[in-house]
Amino acid sequence: TSTAYTGADAGDFPLSPSSIHASNVTKMRAGRSHFCATFSDGTGKCWGRGENGKLSNGGGDTGVADVATEANLDFSGSTVLDVDGFLRSSCAVVDEGANNAAYCWGDHNDGNQGTPGLGSSVTSTTAALAIQHGVAGDPIKIAMSRFGTCIVVELTVDSSHVVKCWGREIHLGMGHGEVGTLGDDEHPSTMNQILDFQGNITEIVGSEFGFCVLRQDGRVFCWGQGDYMGLRGYGTTEPLKF
Repeated sequence: TSTAYTGADAGDFPLSPSSIHASNVTKMRAGRSHFCATFSDGTGKCWGRGENGKLSNGGGDTGVADVATEANLDFSGSTVLDVDGFLRSSCAVVDEGANNAAYCWGDHNDGNQGTPGLGSSVTSTTAALAIQHGVAGDPIKIAMSRFGTCIVVELTVDSSHVVKCWGREIHLGMGHGEVGTLGDDEHPSTMNQILDFQGNITEIVGSEFGFCVLRQDGRVFCWGQGDYMGLRGYGTTEPLKF
């Protein structure tokens, strides 16, 4: 069964799409208690609880019904291409004209923001720094898990796609088998490991302890902790294909 929320019955929750933004939603992602979305006019917004700066509005706690204070993602007029959130952090890929860049803000635990020296939290997109990923190409998609972040990069040399991840390597969630944390006191560019799926990637998503990508031909590849991803019994650092 379903319930239609109309007129006065709706109250201030749930919100209608028009109350969030005037343009059409092109992508939407959820963190622990916040949401972020991109829109057809090239902008992005986050809303929900704002602790640790995950909404990009300076760390305030914005209620879900308080639409007037939704946090715009401020990248100086650049086009927001992709966005994701997990727990108390958010990330985005933006088109800056000459090239694309990836940014993260919010809780900086486990190196998930990929930039050393940030402290425990980055409270706004204007304070976030472009992630030095070290791959010769443009990031086009981004995804977060509990302990890390991955980007899909379109290579300059041939426009093919690869994936690079950083954060805390736990339960094989970074896909490269290295032990420890990358991104808390060094840039991801210091690590050479990339994941090559031999085809272009149309989507990447993160879960508690791992990631999955969808290749252009419809094949799905996943890696991480099998017990939490429906992959029980698989103990390999290599992505599994379906």
